[in-house]
Amino acid sequence: MIAPTRSEPGCRSYDLYTTETEASDFVLLERYQDSAALEAHRTTAHYKAYRAQLSDLLAKPVEVSVLRPVNVIG
Repeated sequence: MIAPTRSEPGCRSYDLYTTETEASDFVLLERYQDSAALEAHRTTAHYKAYRAQLSDLLAKPVEVSVLRPVNVIG
């Protein structure tokens, strides 16, 4: 997912993090130019393949929050 997503025209960043206290907890922080770029990402073959495999790999369901920038530089 990383290389193809980062190469999408509207992708500003795509980074996976884990917490210092629980290595099995992950946070995927994605930034897109706009909502159209996010929607375009969700139509790609690599996204659809990732989502099809994801539930078998997780201990709990994915939680998604779409954030609105308040005070962002860059």
